[in-house]
Amino acid sequence: MKKFAFIFLTFLSLLSGCSNIPPRAPESAKNWSFWIEQDGKIISPDQTMVLAKKPFVIHFKGSSNDDYGLAATPVMEELPVSGTLESIFRVSNGLLVDDPNTKISINAPGLIQKSSSSWNMWAYHFPSEVGFISSFQKRTENPDKTVTFSRTVDTLCIDSGQPRDDCKPISSPVFKKFYVLVTRIPQLHPGQSIYATRWLDPTLVSIQFQ
Repeated sequence: MKKFAFIFLTFLSLLSGCSNIPPRAPESAKNWSFWIEQDGKIISPDQTMVLAKKPFVIHFKGSSNDDYGLAATPVMEELPVSGTLESIFRVSNGLLVDDPNTKISINAPGLIQKSSSSWNMWAYHFPSEVGFISSFQKRTENPDKTVTFSRTVDTLCIDSGQPRDDCKPISSPVFKKFYVLVTRIPQLHPGQSIYATRWLDPTLVSIQFQ
């Protein structure tokens, strides 16, 4: 755990002062996908994703080298749909340590405009990576050499800019409807620095509870 704390603090020190660095534009066609599964039913993101007030599973399918980011708010207009994404996916405000790993943190209305918002950064760490908290509970290798990462969500939280989120179980969702901007986060190539991190292929969807 001490080793993890050292790595995490070192990572944060590298991020200091880089929140104004513009992200790189998408460099290829979209090559990943995500969907939600609940009660054995697949719910695609090309529509409002209507869910029952019970736990659900988010699946991401893509390269084994990709991580994923998710920003959420109940006000759709606060999420950028084109151009640069640094108003929400600022390098310095990703929720890198996510414990428990069964929640989504949703920005309170107006928080994004105050530049104090956060977004969820989801990555997979193998059990052998002692000291790291994995955002995904399951990793599945597919025949086409892609990987599917799965995350069960049973808790929704409001990020109001305070030190602690206000969290509630799915049975009592904090918002009846909210909007999410999902993007893949490719790992750095040899010779690249953290400043070269790119937010690629963003997808905007809405989630609504029955």
